Amino acid sequence: MVITVNENDNGSITIIANATYEDDGSPVVNYPVEFILDDKIIGTGVTNRGIATLIVPANKIIPGPHKITVKVIGNENTNNGTASTIFTKTNKINETNKTSKNPATANVVAMKEIGMSIIVIIIVLIGLIVLIGRKKKRKKQ
Repeated sequence: MVITVNENDNGSITIIANATYEDDGSPVVNYPVEFILDDKIIGTGVTNRGIATLIVPANKIIPGPHKITVKVIGNENTNNGTASTIFTKTNKINETNKTSKNPATANVVAMKEIGMSIIVIIIVLIGLIVLIGRKKKRKKQ
């Protein structure tokens, strides 16, 4: 079995287990698997064409090294295949959300910042139009 662990941009991790039979390399199909993080079961799945996947939310795993184990719960043919790997989670930061840890609040803050700039531009444009209008009136008089 091969385990691949990817850290996603939102801080979650995706664990992908590719379970195959040792004798011929064919996929282990439709068998339950357990996903174990630091010796605690964090989820289960079923192999689909030998692949089982689990996404672990960012709030369920802290930065640092972790032991990830995937175990195929099978019969004598699968020999309860188990594989482990060490994965180091980084502390990914969502670069699009620099103003707040709450994405909804961040969007409001960003809109307020943009909105204030637009309001200033509109006021300046209105002021220019009024000034140009007054100059034209003075020239006519």
